[in-house]
Amino acid sequence: MRKIGILLLLLLIFINVLYVISGALHFSLRSVDVYAIWLFKAKAFYITDGLPLKILNDNRYLYSHPNYPLLLPYIFSLIYKVVGGAKEIYIFLLYPFVYTSILLIVYKLLRKLKIGVLLALIFVYSYSMSGPFLAQGGRYHAGTADIFLVLLNWIIIYFAYLYHKKSNNKYLLFIVLLTAVASQIKAEGVFISTVLLFLPVKRSKKIILFTLSLIPTLIWLSLIKRWGMPSDLTYFIPSVYEIISRSFDILKYVAIEMLNYKNWYIFWPLFFISLFITKNTSAFFKNTIYPSTIIISLTFFSVYLFTKEVTPIEYVPASIDRILFQLSPLFCLIFTLSIPSLFISHHKVSRHLYPGDKELENNKQRKLVF
Repeated sequence: MRKIGILLLLLLIFINVLYVISGALHFSLRSVDVYAIWLFKAKAFYITDGLPLKILNDNRYLYSHPNYPLLLPYIFSLIYKVVGGAKEIYIFLLYPFVYTSILLIVYKLLRKLKIGVLLALIFVYSYSMSGPFLAQGGRYHAGTADIFLVLLNWIIIYFAYLYHKKSNNKYLLFIVLLTAVASQIKAEGVFISTVLLFLPVKRSKKIILFTLSLIPTLIWLSLIKRWGMPSDLTYFIPSVYEIISRSFDILKYVAIEMLNYKNWYIFWPLFFISLFITKNTSAFFKNTIYPSTIIISLTFFSVYLFTKEVTPIEYVPASIDRILFQLSPLFCLIFTLSIPSLFISHHKVSRHLYPGDKELENNKQRKLVF
């Protein structure tokens, strides 16, 4: 039965991969963000054969968010050059590959965390079914940037775990480099650098690594100012009344999205329930994943709270699905490592599910049922 279950899950995951490929082929150019931001800038790079500053500084194109980092459009323009024209299909077909790569890294990380094959595949399949993931993998939203941040975030978390296990400095370097790349795909990509602050590293070393991860963002901000790029969003300090009102609106629309079963099914209710009925004592989760998740979530909350041009009523519903998707590596990992204890009896808790828990490690008779 176990082998049949594994084969069935592999088949279902493969069907999802085919599903996003078919979407990339037939339903991709549907999102306004795709053709008004990412492909627009890619074509600007391609047509001007260089940095399209004239276009980026033109207020008529303010809808394209000129101050967004340019790494992804630049890569797209290189694809145009290789294929000999602005042929979007070659870009769209990149997205099912990224989708599949994320599933592979999720499975590999879960196996490193000693999750059994069957249970790991259940979680991988469940994750592969989320609406925003399928959409950006090829169904209607191929061509956007968030899925690349999700891939980088999963890889960064993977290296963070390896560092916890092996204390090899090369993993820290990988995290810094990947954060630098993420920050140049979208500005919020730099938020994952928070992980560096909660790794078991000396304080001075943390500060150095964290600062290095911020350098590309600081350079880009200075270039925006130097080139005089217009911005459609600025920040302000609201009054106390506005803080309370805006905070309520933010929480309200976040909750509405979390209850959107078309995107997330019942993941978010299950996630919050699992927090109350399970406990993960892993040092990696307690000291790195949990605090990183809290800090990054509060940072996104602050962006919504202090954005001047648009109110949370306008801003949150239009973007929160993408933000939750970006945060999914952290939240899904917490959920995944919490759920196994629901299936394991009090006397059969696996010591492998919670690496670093000395009490569990000393009990050699506890076995995983999956």
